[in-house]
Amino acid sequence: MRDLLEEYGLDGYDVGVCREDVWKTLVARSVAEEEERRWRAIVESKSKLRTYQRLKKSYGFERYLDLEDGWVRRRIARLRAGTVELRVETGRWKGESVEERVCAVCGVVEDESHFIEECECGRLARGILMKEIEGEGVERKEILDWVLGGFARSGLEWGVVVGQFLRRLWEARGGLENGGGRRKKNNSRGGGYKNSGRSGGGKKGRKRRKI
Repeated sequence: MRDLLEEYGLDGYDVGVCREDVWKTLVARSVAEEEERRWRAIVESKSKLRTYQRLKKSYGFERYLDLEDGWVRRRIARLRAGTVELRVETGRWKGESVEERVCAVCGVVEDESHFIEECECGRLARGILMKEIEGEGVERKEILDWVLGGFARSGLEWGVVVGQFLRRLWEARGGLENGGGRRKKNNSRGGGYKNSGRSGGGKKGRKRRKI
């Protein structure tokens, strides 16, 4: 027990004189802080999580997980985690050095930041996006943050706009996940939320992931 208390920074408290409600609050807070510290240490130790490190500031549920469009939801998750089929990832599969994993269009390393904010093939998609989000106060160098983790500040339908942008971007690069076929039409218009009228919470009973 002593080792456990030390592990969570609770060894300095006298349990015998501490009120039960106060003790429970201290334990809950200490456990949460320690778990977040461990999570952050793991994230910061993995170079592959470069985009995740840039976006993820705190341990908790992410808004995009409630998006209705499964393709958009999965694409955002994989872009955040560095597992989408960009050269920085596919080159790793082939054993290439990072410097060799270059964009076929631009000749520089094709990572998530380059793909979303800089790649020449996405110029049109970015131009459309910047016009759509003029009221958001987003600069071009902040597009990745807004697309993969940001919140619309002007009442804009963030999920819909992001879904449309990612589809344009991916189509410009050479095709969708299914090898270039056209996506099936759906009622979400590119990424609405699962429970209409709600900006956050998922379906009742759905396990919330922290990605």
